[in-house]
Amino acid sequence: MPQIWLTYEEMGEHFGCTSEAARAGAISEGLNRRRCSDGLTRVKLRPEMQFAYMREQVVRHRAGSIQDLQSRAAAFERGPVPAAALPAPVFAAPQSRVA
Repeated sequence: MPQIWLTYEEMGEHFGCTSEAARAGAISEGLNRRRCSDGLTRVKLRPEMQFAYMREQVVRHRAGSIQDLQSRAAAFERGPVPAAALPAPVFAAPQSRVA
């Protein structure tokens, strides 16, 4: 079974609380905690918590993708940008390789 380990900050963001409240909740729920090599403590989510976390990540990612597509469609509907409005290209001067 896959495992999802979150820092207290990530848990707080997901559950809508502070990292201190996430830590207290992890302790009171008896969730597995480990200090990782980067110095942060991570908490292993239970399967039902993992499902909710992954569902939220999919929804968040999908919403971002939809907004990106909508902004691209709006830019396409506006038509091409006039060449005068584009920034001037910056080219490096060619360097001679003749010895």
